[in-house]
Parts: sequence; structure tokens; C-alpha cells
Amino acid sequence: MKPLIESTSLFLASIGNHDLKGNKDKALDNFFGRIKAAQGHRYYSLQRGPILFVILNSNEPLNPGSPQRKWIADQLAGVPDSVKYVITSMHHPMRTRSRQRGLTRGHEVLPEHKEFATWLESVGQKAPYRIVSFSGHVHNYERYPSNGVMFIVSGGAGGRPHDVERDRGDAYAGAGPTYHYCLIQATPNELKFVMRHYDTEQQTWSDGDSFTMKAR
Repeated sequence: MKPLIESTSLFLASIGNHDLKGNKDKALDNFFGRIKAAQGHRYYSLQRGPILFVILNSNEPLNPGSPQRKWIADQLAGVPDSVKYVITSMHHPMRTRSRQRGLTRGHEVLPEHKEFATWLESVGQKAPYRIVSFSGHVHNYERYPSNGVMFIVSGGAGGRPHDVERDRGDAYAGAGPTYHYCLIQATPNELKFVMRHYDTEQQTWSDGDSFTMKAR
């Protein structure tokens, strides 16, 4: 990660379950020592142009009444007029077709995170801004537009891939492993998203998925 972190003045990350392995205090010191933008906070937000980034911590409670739910509710209720898109990020998925079955590795949505997704949709349907919600944990790529929120699972880096049972109606229905990264370009009028897919046999990159989101 060092070359990537050093390549930009703004590097954001959400805390994942592997970031808390071993001694938790030492693990958090390591995280905050690298992710300067967090400023020592386990969940945080910042604005860049027309985007408000809301970085969550899915290792801590997100259920109604929890401190983190109250915090994000305040964040989304006080979004400035200059913000046209809210991009959230948390490690565990809110929407996924991945599941553990037999010897196949995978991760299902936890009930708490499923409820949180439903709450986020209730905000997204009424908000004057658009919401894109990223998560990882599942070692693959998925995309699900749902009730005013675009849910994206982006976990296709170097980890051993997880199988995902695709549906023909899914926004992305590519078969097999999906090694990738995501690219977003945003103006006050529209947000353009591209998933760049790596073909391991041909050793080439190509556009594997894309969408354009108009501002409200």
C-alpha cells in the first residue's frame, strides 16, 4: 500500500476486520499512522468538490440508536447545497449475493447491515443529492441500484476470489473472479463511474462495468 498512499495527498480508508487483528490498540495506531485523513477517528467525513465522502466503521454498531447511526444521520441531514453526491464506504457489505456454502468461501450480509441499507435507501429516496455506497469484504465485484442508492461491492484486488451467484437482472452479471479497481469522475452535473477489469489470462485491462449518474 505504501506507493499508493504516498502517491496522493488525500488517501481515505475505512477500517476493516483485518485491520483489527492482534492487539487492537496497536492495530488502530498502525491504521491512523497511515490514514492521516481520519485524524484519529474511527468514522469520519470530508468534502471534495461536489462529493461528500462518509467513511464508516462496520466493525462497530450501525443499528438505530447507536452513536455511529446518530452521527451519520446528522451528516446526511446537514449536507451542504454544494454537495451533489454522497459516497459512503464501509468494509462489510450491505447488499451482496455472496454466501458461505460448503467449501466455497463467501460472506453474507449481516442483519444489522441489511437494516442499515434499508435506512440509507429511505434517505436516498428523498435527498437532494445522490448516494453511492461502497463496501468490500466479499472478494469480487457487485453492483445493485436500489431505491435511490447505488450499492457497489469492490473487493477484487489480490485476495483469493469468492464465488458470487449472479442473476440475469443484476446490473453486473460477469462470471468468475473480477479483479478490478473503480474510477469515479464527478462534476456538479454528473458522476461517471467505470470499473476497470483485469483479465488474468490475457493480462490486459478493460472497462468491465460503467454508469453515469445525473445530479438532482
